[in-house]
Amino acid sequence: MPIQDDRADLEKRLSYAKLAFDSTTRFLEHFTPKDSASLNNPLLLDQGAATIVAVGELQARYLSEVLSTSRSLKGLSRDIVTLPPTLPTEHVSTKKGLFATLSALAAGFALLLWVFMRQAWRNAVLDPQAAPKLARLRAALGWHN
Repeated sequence: MPIQDDRADLEKRLSYAKLAFDSTTRFLEHFTPKDSASLNNPLLLDQGAATIVAVGELQARYLSEVLSTSRSLKGLSRDIVTLPPTLPTEHVSTKKGLFATLSALAAGFALLLWVFMRQAWRNAVLDPQAAPKLARLRAALGWHN
C-alpha cells in the first residue's frame, strides 16, 4: 500500500486522469460524425480526421493512466497477471534418502577402490620385476624413497 504522501499524489493523478479522459470522451462524442453520409464529406475528412485520431489516442492513454493509478492506490503493481499463480497441491519430495544412499554407495566404492590400489601398490613393491618401473614412476612424480 502506498504511504500517505504517495497516496495523495496518486489520488491527484487519478482525478486529473479521470477528468482528462472524460474531456476527451466528450470531445470525441461531439465531433465524431454520427452517420456515414458525413464521413464521405472530403472537407470533414481532411480537416478533422487527424484531430479525431489524435484525441482518440490521447483518450486511450488517459484510460491506461486511470487503470494503472487505480491499481497503484490499491497496492497492486502496474502489471496485470492473466493467470493467478498456483501452489502445488501435493507435497514434492526432495529425495533426500535417495541422495544419501547414492552418496554412501559412491563413498564405499571409492574406499574399496583405494584399498585395492593400496594393496596392488604394496604387492608391486615386493615384486622384483616391477621395481625398476616403480623407481621410474617415483622419479617422474618427484617422490623419494
